[in-house]
Amino acid sequence: MEASQKAQRHMIKLAAVVGTLFALLSPVHAESWSCTYAGFGTGGDVTVAFAIKGNKIESGRFGVPVYDILENNEHALIGVDHYSKFDTVKGTVRVYAATVIIEKQFGRFMYSITEIGSQPGQRTGQCSKNL
Repeated sequence: MEASQKAQRHMIKLAAVVGTLFALLSPVHAESWSCTYAGFGTGGDVTVAFAIKGNKIESGRFGVPVYDILENNEHALIGVDHYSKFDTVKGTVRVYAATVIIEKQFGRFMYSITEIGSQPGQRTGQCSKNL
């Protein structure tokens, strides 16, 4: 086999390896949603982006709050943000949970906030999947 054929085979193999590595290392497009609901005390609608990152849902422009994914399948995305901490400003323990539910087929949305010692809040709205 002559040198030019060997070089050509080598280049083909190299191109295949580089292409495979590029495909494996390229970032996967994460699932994300934009959801609109009547804001709490804002007097208007609020639109929030939710992006799935591993087993978390990041929300808002700065990626907070972060929700733990409880369910993510073809039917729904369900996440919860939660804490139980001593609040030094209030001098008491705060126990809190917020849930985000996105029904994927029709884009229905539910957001609820509960905190011990406060009235729970709930909002419904509409979501669209970002492409």
